[in-house]
Amino acid sequence: DTMLFVVGQKDDLRWLECHPPAVPSVLLNRSLPGYSSVSVDHREAAHLATEHAMRCGGTDVTLVMNTVDYYGLTSRSEHMVELLRAGGWSPESRTLCCANRVDDGYDLGRDLIRSGRLARVILCAYDMVGFGILTALHEAGIDVGSEVQLRSVSTGPQRLFARSCPPMTVVDLRTREIMERCLTMAIEHAAGRLAGPRSLTVQPEIVYRQSAPQRALI
Repeated sequence: DTMLFVVGQKDDLRWLECHPPAVPSVLLNRSLPGYSSVSVDHREAAHLATEHAMRCGGTDVTLVMNTVDYYGLTSRSEHMVELLRAGGWSPESRTLCCANRVDDGYDLGRDLIRSGRLARVILCAYDMVGFGILTALHEAGIDVGSEVQLRSVSTGPQRLFARSCPPMTVVDLRTREIMERCLTMAIEHAAGRLAGPRSLTVQPEIVYRQSAPQRALI
């Protein structure tokens, strides 16, 4: 009665544009003309993360992006680069790439410490990488939140980051809420209570914790 598409990538979206299903369809965190969708505002997520990073660190910001090309992750990362550049930031030696794993983030954090390349603010496009970097900084005795600030865009469980050491500031993409709303929309279509495509955009929110409080470092 209804089709629900989860984690579609660019090739998937191009295929769906040319092959619309015969039943109502809902996209999770993606959007296409003719399809219902529930999505986070990716540009606003990038704006929240970048605005706070530059307010606290000026142009002394290291951006940690990822080695994979996921639709939402890539679009947020690209917009963060645009906003940082507009504020006078230079990407040379300030842009790093790391896989979406805690261990890779931890290794990157240790490398930044050993090489003396710690910026005032570390901005991560993905929360597991941020978690790993945060752990490395804490183990090295660096006061995260005072000497260095770290924040990340997050799809993970907020209970985890509220209890990290120290608690990590994140831009919460409200993934659970998006999933619940997407499923509700699919059920409404299947029951015949929704006619025609509907689009719903959920706004992300920044959750300030000890790793990057609201106060500026500069």
